[in-house]
Amino acid sequence: MEEGVREVLYETRYHASRPYSPNYPPQHHQLDEGVKGSLLSLLSSRGVSQLKRKWSEYRSPIKLRKWVSVFVSPRGERVAVAVGNHITILQKEDDYQQPCGFFTSSTLCTFTFGGWSETHDVLGVVDDADILYFIKSNGEEITRITKGNLKVSSSILGLIAFDGSDMNKSCL
Repeated sequence: MEEGVREVLYETRYHASRPYSPNYPPQHHQLDEGVKGSLLSLLSSRGVSQLKRKWSEYRSPIKLRKWVSVFVSPRGERVAVAVGNHITILQKEDDYQQPCGFFTSSTLCTFTFGGWSETHDVLGVVDDADILYFIKSNGEEITRITKGNLKVSSSILGLIAFDGSDMNKSCL
């Protein structure tokens, strides 16, 4: 390329609905005139029904039924793999090769949150119906507590197991 010639790169863009208008941005009196028609008036009846369906899906999303969760204890001694309403518990002693416990909920659910207490070998998990389960490392259920019994108004967003230095107190 010669010394005096410079290469210029540019891109031309067009407005999606109409050509360029020199009176942009619109003034206040122009805005009032444009408010007369709504967005839905610009769509066909099929478009309106699709928009309503998408909006309702957005506001209440469909819950996945094959959600997979993995809960690892703080030191990695225990690992729980949850698929649907079934939990398989593995241990570090045998390099996580053989399950040391199984748990299956009696309801069709998905386990979403969980936490281990290594001190007590107990897994706490929450399902998508906001039921809190405490499960031994061998898969035996200790107890289950519903959201109503917890007397909370909102959904459970997670579990944290404190691994404190006082081993005599239960973190649960």
